Order: sequence, then C-alpha cells, then structure tokens
Amino acid sequence: MNQVERWLARLAQQLLQHLAHKNIQVLKADVRFWAKGWNESLHPSSGPKPPGKSSNPSPD
Repeated sequence: MNQVERWLARLAQQLLQHLAHKNIQVLKADVRFWAKGWNESLHPSSGPKPPGKSSNPSPD
C-alpha cells in the first residue's frame, strides 16, 4: 500500500464509516476538518528510511 492508499483508508475508517452526511457540502466540510487535524498532528512515515552514516568506512 502506498501512502495515499493508507491515508484514504484511514479517512474511510475514522470518518466516513461512522457518520451520516445530509448533503455533499456537509461531507466536504467534515473531510476538510478531518484532513486539517491530520495535517496538524505528526504521523511517522512507514516508508524506507534514508541511509545513515555507517560506522565502518567504505574501502577505497
């Protein structure tokens, strides 16, 4: 799964499955509110980590 798929799955799980929306404007407002809260909190990446400094120097 890539990060967009994970984000959409989390959105569906946390917001869309538990609420009933009367119209599209209310749905849009709820999604924007949820996304703003998501963006304001820290979420560590599950992707590959950048290479670190090796304690063993590479042979020349």
